Amino acid sequence: MLEDSVQDNLIKLAVVNDKCSETVTIAPQLGSDIIAHSSLPLPKVTIPQFNGDCLKWRQFYEIFLEMVDKQYLPSVQKMWYLKTNLSGEAGKLISHLSLKEDNYKTAWMLLQERYNNKRVLVSTLVERILSQPNGTSSTASIKVLHDTTKECMLALNNLQIDTTSWDALLCNVQIQFKTTY
Repeated sequence: MLEDSVQDNLIKLAVVNDKCSETVTIAPQLGSDIIAHSSLPLPKVTIPQFNGDCLKWRQFYEIFLEMVDKQYLPSVQKMWYLKTNLSGEAGKLISHLSLKEDNYKTAWMLLQERYNNKRVLVSTLVERILSQPNGTSSTASIKVLHDTTKECMLALNNLQIDTTSWDALLCNVQIQFKTTY
């Protein structure tokens, strides 16, 4: 019930914010005070569960930061959202902290110290590229190889790692395809 109320308020704030930015960007182009407005209902945004998988940290971090941390909410409510969206190793990391006003900053800092580690993220992504299993020459196997490599390379780029000269590295990854006829 409380979560639905907060969700509705966040959506209303986003709509108001969009209207304000549309006024600034669209009105000068049209030469009038017309405000573009979309009447499409927005789907309910949910914060993904984070279980301690470092490859899923950035997604959780960015959504939680925008949807909860940057909002004008009491810290105890932010702490409740944080605790209810963590599981596994990440949940255990802050499980000893109770739902108190002072504990939110501590919990958020603990999570960032543990999971917002660029060196660990880069290492994990490179290891994921290099340790892909041997595949077959089937279309599905080639797609998995391509998609995994592309996903990791884009994630590395998002971490400001220049991968433009990585062709030599990627060419030397030994991937043996078994011919299946």
